Amino acid sequence: MTSRPVALHGPFAWHGDTLRHESRWQHVLQPRDIDDLDSALQHVRRRGVPLADSNPGVFPLPNLTAKPAAIGNELETGCGMVRLRALPITRWSPEELRIIWFGLATHLGRPVFQNAHGELLREICDEDGDAGARYGQLRSGSETFLSSRARTASNAELRFHTDRCDIDMQFLNNHVIYHARTAFTDAPQRGKSPSLLRVWLSSQVRALPHGHEVLWRAVESGEARGGIGQAAGLAQ
Repeated sequence: MTSRPVALHGPFAWHGDTLRHESRWQHVLQPRDIDDLDSALQHVRRRGVPLADSNPGVFPLPNLTAKPAAIGNELETGCGMVRLRALPITRWSPEELRIIWFGLATHLGRPVFQNAHGELLREICDEDGDAGARYGQLRSGSETFLSSRARTASNAELRFHTDRCDIDMQFLNNHVIYHARTAFTDAPQRGKSPSLLRVWLSSQVRALPHGHEVLWRAVESGEARGGIGQAAGLAQ
């Protein structure tokens, strides 16, 4: 006998129409927060710390201490989604933004590899029509099916999915939010293209159900998990 679906109740069960009017999942950076990020950026640059070695100790955010905790709490026990607003991207160079975004991410979790090439921070943009040949595709008759990596490197719509990490820096908890992406078109007449810096994080907070070991390797709370396994020499 097939059991009937059970309705979900709680902060993780929501509709967009109601959530857009709530403030708990939206955080606005204040001037002192921006100064904090800038100070942390200068600290990293003075010490010459490689991006992959960034952590809360080398990217200190004393005035943001409460904000990462609030973000982490909303991601784990709330609606599973957080928007951080008012980051003045024109204040810094693209490379400085990469340092800031990655450093901020380390306050929320442990970055994990996004592909077999060991990328911890990936720029998501439309790389042109060669993405399938570059990152993998499968042909069946007259149809071509792109690999997941190739699809993210195009401007095509992405079906609903979760990523192999606990948290995306958008910010999304992949154990709560099933997300997708609509197709987009660059606007060359403005001289700019949309760009998304993506970090996958292992928050290691919740235990995962039995059977998730196939993709996650570890399911116990507190264990490092997720990401894409690396070949010898790129072990995480």
